[in-house]
Amino acid sequence: MKRLEEAIAKLPEERQQEIKNNVNEALANQYRKIIKLLPDDLFSGSKCWRDGDTVERVEWLISMYKSKAYEVEHWIDQVAIAKKGNQP
Repeated sequence: MKRLEEAIAKLPEERQQEIKNNVNEALANQYRKIIKLLPDDLFSGSKCWRDGDTVERVEWLISMYKSKAYEVEHWIDQVAIAKKGNQP
């Protein structure tokens, strides 16, 4: 990233500004796409979801994913233990 910034810094000021504008526009477009994927009613039963902004909703999704992943691992372990107990 540093090399990219150094290369951009060597460009004429007008070109630097054009690149910054393009990057900002691209980021804004991506943010709008993310917002559309996280509507208020997606998890309407969750107060954290309803009250959260976009960043908080992404954090909420990550925590739910981690929680469910842990739960799945737990049940995989339990099934493995049960299978070992049923073997002669």
